[in-house]
Amino acid sequence: MFPHAGGAASSYRRWHGLADEHVGVQVVQYPGREDRVHDPLLASVAQLAGGAAAALRGLPASRLILVGNSFGGLVAYEVCRLLGAERGYAGLDLFVTACPAPQQPRPAVSGFDDATLVSWLCQFDAANEPLRIPELAEIALPSIRADLDAAANYEWSPDPALDCPITALVGTEDPHVDVSSVQGWAACTLGELAVRSMPGGHFFVGDEPASVLAYVLDRVRSRSNR
Repeated sequence: MFPHAGGAASSYRRWHGLADEHVGVQVVQYPGREDRVHDPLLASVAQLAGGAAAALRGLPASRLILVGNSFGGLVAYEVCRLLGAERGYAGLDLFVTACPAPQQPRPAVSGFDDATLVSWLCQFDAANEPLRIPELAEIALPSIRADLDAAANYEWSPDPALDCPITALVGTEDPHVDVSSVQGWAACTLGELAVRSMPGGHFFVGDEPASVLAYVLDRVRSRSNR
């Protein structure tokens, strides 16, 4: 799992409880937060993807299912490119959730002061309301700003195209990402694009992890049985 902008591994702790003897769940920890708080923040999607790909190379899994949430969808996509070029695309699956196609520009928030940025973030999720507390904002906003700047500066290239399926999931109540905004993912792969709406808002992945993971695994298994 690749977290959203400013997100940390603990944001997806409920996913760990869904692991079993057949499926392991790993959440990427970007630099500059939680147990990596002393690691410098990275300025680009490419840098984040390079670090994550290096960590994933050490996993003994024969199949990797990459799930990227919001900003994490861009990172997961670039990781998929790196791993596919190295090991081939057999056993690789990419799921992007609440993530517009990479051709679409991302909001530039570098000019926002802290109060404006927090108000903007609260439009996505009421869970961001605690950021109005200055002490919490001081801790959290640097990583949020770094990730949002990385997204805003991201420049998509059609090559190399992936050679694996992409599944884009959108929340039915997400005011920022809808079905039309994810159609461009089709241009990112030689494989198929599937689009699925799921109940919830922008962060439906964190609200209903069991149903999301069940769908992900069902989709992967159905493709494996073809």
